Amino acid sequence: MRTCQLFEARDLAEIWRLAWSRAITRTAVAHILLRPGLSRRVDPATARALKQYGTLVPLRRTPGTVYSHLAELLWDNDTRQQLTGYLRDGAWTDVNHYLREASPALPPMAFYVDGMDEFFEAAPSYWLPCQEGLFHAVMQWLRDPAIGGRLHVVVAIRDVVLSSILRGEMAGKFRGDPHLRVLDWDAGSLTYLLDRKIEKLDERYLARPDSAGDPVERWLGLSDIDNVARGTSERMPDYLLRHIRLVPRDLVELGNSLCAAVREAKEDRQVPSPEVIRGTIAAKARTFGAEQIQQCANQISADMAPAGRPGGHVLLSDGRHQRPPPADVRVGVCPAPVPHRRRRRPRRRRHAGAAALVGPGWPGSAGCAMTAGPTSSGTCWSSCSPTGSTAVASICSAGCAHRSGVWNRLSTAPSATSPPSVVPPGSTR
Repeated sequence: MRTCQLFEARDLAEIWRLAWSRAITRTAVAHILLRPGLSRRVDPATARALKQYGTLVPLRRTPGTVYSHLAELLWDNDTRQQLTGYLRDGAWTDVNHYLREASPALPPMAFYVDGMDEFFEAAPSYWLPCQEGLFHAVMQWLRDPAIGGRLHVVVAIRDVVLSSILRGEMAGKFRGDPHLRVLDWDAGSLTYLLDRKIEKLDERYLARPDSAGDPVERWLGLSDIDNVARGTSERMPDYLLRHIRLVPRDLVELGNSLCAAVREAKEDRQVPSPEVIRGTIAAKARTFGAEQIQQCANQISADMAPAGRPGGHVLLSDGRHQRPPPADVRVGVCPAPVPHRRRRRPRRRRHAGAAALVGPGWPGSAGCAMTAGPTSSGTCWSSCSPTGSTAVASICSAGCAHRSGVWNRLSTAPSATSPPSVVPPGSTR
């Protein structure tokens, strides 16, 4: 989150692509130089050349992981200037060159990056460009002709990240790519997973271990269960699957709860009753539903109430940025009416040889620098732009130099005896 706050929204995906790419390079070089099984396969000259870039690839006692190298480079470069200079250092070209020279003599290396979505709900608008940058960095290494088939990086990203990438201009490059695998679980695949899980259970968790029937019947002691609300009977596997979100994580969590119920019933030399099974499944289904609602709420809140951005902008989850609402505008709260405030008219101050406009947001109160001098045809009345606007240095036709956005001749000429006058920077004169 700190890194995202250092850059504009339009630059986040590129910054994260560079950061992940440098982290992958550092990890590969560290493994090559620190693991004996790999270092002895590399040409000594190439190894010495890689060790020369210690400022870019610092070596520790252990090779580390992609995560650890990314965290280290972000920690060591905690300002925008430092991080930009590190990521765009021209010496990275040399490091990548020597890495490509060393790769043909090495066995294939594989790095795995998983668990990226564990903190996604904390800040979806920040984690989205982070995972997009990881995706583009991996695809860039994959398409490298020299090292693409030797260095394998397997990452797991959220479906919302992939859908965001496929909505971009370069969607044609990735749509249908054989290296992208969407984990689309259905009832058939989850039934297969459930049967394999039951086969590996200990007898302590099987209600009827000697039964030769359905695996679910051996596990829970029931092949069918009554649907009280609908007044019908339902197959036990179907009843289990329709109470989860068709993902392996829910199936494992539900299975652990049912195993605890079976073990508790077997302590009393019984099988779990249908009421106990229905109550256990209903409790877990309620938890799964609450989690899904929370995920939707996090994504909606990221779109409607984004976090603040430097420079008076806010970052939205889809990468756009816009001006923030007033301070008293909140999601779900009707904003209180804001009274109209009229801008106070700037007052004029005249002095010998020069004049200035002062008022709220003008030179007198904003500390804006302005110089004015006498002219032959009249006094140069100068007014600076309001606070926050860009002041433009200009020279009037009478030769009076001042720093302002607008200037006008508004009065008659001063007396011939009035000396030139200069308004110091920050002065109200």
